[in-house]
Amino acid sequence: MKKTSRKLFATIMAVILFCTAYLPLLTVTSYAADGDFGISPYLVNCNSCICTFSAANGGQAQVSVTYNAKSDVFTYAKLTVKIQKRFLGLFWSTVDIGEPDNEWVAYCYDVYGNFYNSFPLESTGTYRAVFTVEFYGTSGEVDVIEDTIESAYE
Repeated sequence: MKKTSRKLFATIMAVILFCTAYLPLLTVTSYAADGDFGISPYLVNCNSCICTFSAANGGQAQVSVTYNAKSDVFTYAKLTVKIQKRFLGLFWSTVDIGEPDNEWVAYCYDVYGNFYNSFPLESTGTYRAVFTVEFYGTSGEVDVIEDTIESAYE
């Protein structure tokens, strides 16, 4: 009996070791049906939101957000944008854009809204814009859309 219980214990430990070592490495893949453009979160206050960013060769970072909110529940949208520059190939530092906390914060109360701004860039390099768009509605729920877009200024 002792030999059998040792084998059972060793087998259970081997299974536990395998599960803890290899199962976290497995990936789960999801697919959208034909004709779908992907899987997106359910939004309560917003129908669509498009963020764009360009580090133009003229030395300007241009950001814009266009959205279409749900007119029956939407109250307002809040946009927060940071511009960051890559350094040492791996890291990002926030660029001084002349706004408090180096973030551009704007509000819009239109159901079909558009935000646009541009900021001067100091030097060439790879930049990114970090967007956070919040859509507020009458129910108290807030839709949050986050996006990060890179662009090179050469």
